[in-house]
Amino acid sequence: MEYAVPLADEFLLLALRDNDGRLPFRSAALQAGLAGALLADLALTGRITVGGDLVTVCDATPPDDPDLAAALGRIAGEAKPRKPEWWVSRLIDDDLAARRLARLTERGTVDATTYRVFGVIPGRRYSGRDAELEPEIRARLAAALDTGRADERTAVLLALAHASGLIARLSGISGRDLRERVEHVTAHHWAGKAVDRVAGGAALGAMANSAVAG
Repeated sequence: MEYAVPLADEFLLLALRDNDGRLPFRSAALQAGLAGALLADLALTGRITVGGDLVTVCDATPPDDPDLAAALGRIAGEAKPRKPEWWVSRLIDDDLAARRLARLTERGTVDATTYRVFGVIPGRRYSGRDAELEPEIRARLAAALDTGRADERTAVLLALAHASGLIARLSGISGRDLRERVEHVTAHHWAGKAVDRVAGGAALGAMANSAVAG
């Protein structure tokens, strides 16, 4: 099956809030999930492999996508193999979501509307121009949760979205039921585990900083 956009863009489209077309503000889980999507996409396209909980390059041919090419270059240039969560934390980029949404806008996948917070701070809202793309992504995830089966890419996307806290909002399922359904489909996929560890560590760090500041 061919997919219209890279995995990272599917993840971003899921992350846009339904009520206002914006991304969650400064979400560590979102940033980790987006970095994890880059890493997972390199694995799905055969550029890297994960074995023994370590990431290694098996094809250094740069992808056409500039963010994927940059990520692959960093991995290839590292002196020794690293764990997936190490790479997720290193691939986090505050500007990554904005760059990818700008490309989606240029390609006509989404429309962007500029607004100002309190009349001063500029921001953007996004709405899908492709009437089929996001519903198709959501339908794949819903089918995976309902049937317990999915292709590899959909299983990886489900793992990333769950680790980033998106699936409960999108599916209407929560708690133990959701966790068991996701685990059945994803088999604890390494990408989801890596994102969960990085996002969890960021959340604990933020709580510690708040406690110190308080």
